[in-house]
Amino acid sequence: MGLRLLILACLPVAALAIAELWAQGKRPLLPGWHGPNQAAGLIDAHPTRLWGMSEAVGVQNAEGSVASINALGFRGKMPEQPKPQGRLRVLSTGDSSFYGFGVNDSEVFTDYMEQSLLGSGQDVDVINTGVGGYTIAQHVLVMEEIGWDLEPDLLILANLWSDNTWDSFHDEDLLRSNRFAAANPLTRSALVKLIAAWWGKDDPLEGGRVIVWSASEGWPEGKIRRVPLSRWMSMHDELLQAAASRGIGAVFLKPTNSFLLGPEHAGPPPAWTPYFEAMDALAAHHHIPVVDVTAVFKAAMDEGVAATDLLWDKMHPTAMGHRVLSDAILAALSAASWPKNRLLPSVEPYDGLPLEDLPNPVWTDDAGAGSPQLKLFDLSEADKAAVAGAAKAATAQGAPKHDGGPVPEDGPVGQPPKADVHERVEGLQRGVWSLAITVANGRPPYEVEVLDADGNIVGRARLSKPNRFSLKIPQAAPTVSVVVTDKTGDRVDVGAGLEAPTALLDLGD
Repeated sequence: MGLRLLILACLPVAALAIAELWAQGKRPLLPGWHGPNQAAGLIDAHPTRLWGMSEAVGVQNAEGSVASINALGFRGKMPEQPKPQGRLRVLSTGDSSFYGFGVNDSEVFTDYMEQSLLGSGQDVDVINTGVGGYTIAQHVLVMEEIGWDLEPDLLILANLWSDNTWDSFHDEDLLRSNRFAAANPLTRSALVKLIAAWWGKDDPLEGGRVIVWSASEGWPEGKIRRVPLSRWMSMHDELLQAAASRGIGAVFLKPTNSFLLGPEHAGPPPAWTPYFEAMDALAAHHHIPVVDVTAVFKAAMDEGVAATDLLWDKMHPTAMGHRVLSDAILAALSAASWPKNRLLPSVEPYDGLPLEDLPNPVWTDDAGAGSPQLKLFDLSEADKAAVAGAAKAATAQGAPKHDGGPVPEDGPVGQPPKADVHERVEGLQRGVWSLAITVANGRPPYEVEVLDADGNIVGRARLSKPNRFSLKIPQAAPTVSVVVTDKTGDRVDVGAGLEAPTALLDLGD
């Protein structure tokens, strides 16, 4: 009722503002998934978490691997519900590094763990709820919506890389905006969109803000953490307390990357350092183990394993990396006498000193490059130009200050120098080409598949409306067939290739 009265009170002024925006061709936007579904990483729209994964079998998963997604939207077989009596259940969180981007279903660390535990006589299953780009903000929702009902006995908490990323918005604000839109059907109205940002700024009940962007305000130029350090700590702390109250144990995974596996580097600390320290502080308070993946992989390297055998790019483990990780987790659990020692966290909140974050780095195109957040606004070509302009403006400004503190004298916290594994990544990136696809007319939704000369699927997407998008195609498939099927079963098949990297799929009236 309060919101409706506010809308009515603001109607005359807002109507003028709307008219002016529309006259300039500018649109207020609320975040929602606007990318092609199930394309380039299995990502699809999700009603509460903005993006997720849809049930699928044998979908392309990078590096020639395929993935199967169950009906819950997670990797692997569907868990039994209710959990069979006497069975132990382990549930892992995390982003693409622990979801298993670039490896097959049987090569993910959670599958290795399950097979090892079953081989030792344990009745156990291990559920992987990792999703590319997820932070602890989204995994709190995963636990509320699905996780607790799965009755886990142990949580493996692995949210860090996406959380500490510098991007344009806080994840919690995006999620809050999504809840606002879902709870208010009128949010399709430009009026409500214009008012929502003002209404959300000073909400004493929830805090945070409602994200409403329009070209009149400009795309954000500053870089902020997707999950600020203090929120990262408090959300993990609350999750661990909730686990303890349910009799559920926990263990942390501290991830690694090619920078950490390389030689020692001088200069300011990397941007993830405070989050690593926060993980150690929470683990010490809650008396739970931390599996340091850097230490584990370096031990393997001391035995002669190359870093490129453990990571296929700068942060995603290979099949060997997942196996080494699985062995390390099992060793840590055994050393802690799990499951006899249930590894229950403390029910008391963290009472240690607050940790300070680092200053922002100079803007680089890492913010949003690979982040699903770029798919959350249905951008026109003019909007995209505004985003690019904002990024250039931020680059010209240099490193912004953080909480009033200057950037250290020895330089901003930038990106680490490239190690050998980065050179391999660049080679992999050169090993793909971009196929621009336009789907027009017909009856949505649409299923799009890209087939190589042997009929293998090398790309796919699902669209809810006619659209233009692009897919990365392996250079090993220089010529392809692009097939679209609409709701009525009508089908169009066109050819494309490196020499002609576009496909117009027009299904007619």
